[in-house]
Amino acid sequence: MNLMIIVIGTGLALGLILQIFLKSLLNWYSKQQAESLAKDLIETAEEKAEELMDLAKESIAEFERSQQESHEKLFDQKEERIQKLQGQVDQLRNQLHNKWMEKKKVVDRSYSLVQNHANLVDTLEAKARLNSASVLNKKKDLAQKLIETFSLDKEKILSELSQKIVNIARTKINENLSKEEEDLKDRIERDAKNILNLVINRFVRPFCPERGIGFIVLKNDSEVEKMLGPNKSHIEHVEKYCGVDIIYNERARSLSVSGFDPVRRELGRATLEKLTRERNINENVIQRTIEHAKRNLFKEIKMDGDKISRELKLDNLNPEIKNMMGALMYRYSFTQNQYYHCAEVGHLCGLLAAELGEITKDGRRAGLLHDIGKAMDHSLDGGHAVIGADFIEKHGEPSHIVHAVRAHHFDETPSTNLAYLVIAADAISGARPGARRSTTSTYTQKMDQLQEIGNSFEGVIDTFILSAGREVRITVDNNKIDDHKALELSKQIARKIEHDCNYPGTIKVTIVRETQSIDIAR
Repeated sequence: MNLMIIVIGTGLALGLILQIFLKSLLNWYSKQQAESLAKDLIETAEEKAEELMDLAKESIAEFERSQQESHEKLFDQKEERIQKLQGQVDQLRNQLHNKWMEKKKVVDRSYSLVQNHANLVDTLEAKARLNSASVLNKKKDLAQKLIETFSLDKEKILSELSQKIVNIARTKINENLSKEEEDLKDRIERDAKNILNLVINRFVRPFCPERGIGFIVLKNDSEVEKMLGPNKSHIEHVEKYCGVDIIYNERARSLSVSGFDPVRRELGRATLEKLTRERNINENVIQRTIEHAKRNLFKEIKMDGDKISRELKLDNLNPEIKNMMGALMYRYSFTQNQYYHCAEVGHLCGLLAAELGEITKDGRRAGLLHDIGKAMDHSLDGGHAVIGADFIEKHGEPSHIVHAVRAHHFDETPSTNLAYLVIAADAISGARPGARRSTTSTYTQKMDQLQEIGNSFEGVIDTFILSAGREVRITVDNNKIDDHKALELSKQIARKIEHDCNYPGTIKVTIVRETQSIDIAR
């Protein structure tokens, strides 16, 4: 059994070895055949490549021959074309040379003629000089004979003649200067109107039509009795402690506050309003109410000053200046509230400064502070522009701001752009529709002042005020005022109006000269 297993195992091993050997033999044979086939393919490819290379070389050589033949033919054509063009150029050159020679002959003939004419002109000029000298001598002789014949004063004639020539030239120069001045004024006015139009259209802060109310309306008779007190004793106490006058209107059943100090008037009004809410009124209640109203009033003044400085973005104003600006809330000029007026001028002046390349914050600052002097009482001497400038200078404002405030009503001659911007912004705010109410007395005063200025000059016959004071027309004596003096007179009157009058806008001055020739037929 074991022997059989050994025999079977041996047979299987021999079969496996034989199989491996046969497989190796087949692989070697296949490899030999593949190498032989590959060698044949390589040889065939090399032969094919050599044939293709030969064909390519022949094609290249053929292409080179054809290109050379084509280029030689094209070169021959170009050379023939160049020769032909060269012939045409030579022909044109010969033609131009011939024409130039012809022109040269013409120019030579013309130059010869010009020379002849120049010689003739020189001869004639020499003769003319001789004749001119002769004529001049004859004129001198004639003038001398005329002087001797008519016994005329030579120096006097020359003086009168020269004066007449000077007057004519002066009149002509003045007319030209006047025309140029008008043109310049028109251009300046047009540019100024454009800037003002930009500024006013950019100013969006609402105009406040607020008017001060200084009276209290009482509801019934019992409230009247309570407010007045026995023999109007309550009113007398309020007048004593507030420093105002209180007027009772029996028909309207109202109490009105009168006084020169606007802050005191507001204090009196606020006191009366608070007293109407009191049940019982006596002197102690009145004093307590006045103290309470005073504290509230000062608090509101401080709040208004802080508010206006914040609105214009001026953070470093002195507290005293802020308080004084807050007091302007109760000050009116021609019924225009000066607190809102100063705010308007500050905004407008800042916008004008921005348009003209100045510092915007300086414009706002000077515009805001320009009327601060109106908040001060009679204890200080001087106009509001001067005392306002002194006040802000004392409280640390820079010199250019102080100058702009002091000069805005020409108490000091304006010398900076900022000063003129404040003047312009102040005029815009005061002259806008609805800002101020002109009374009959002020209008009549303005008309009388203009007429007085016009009649104050020598040679004026009469002065007429037209267009509600926008034009002054003056008739003058024709024998005393000539054209030259009329121009000077119009300027003098305009300057005097600018210096003596305060007005918005412009006033046109017209001088009228009239010549009359009168005769009587008999």
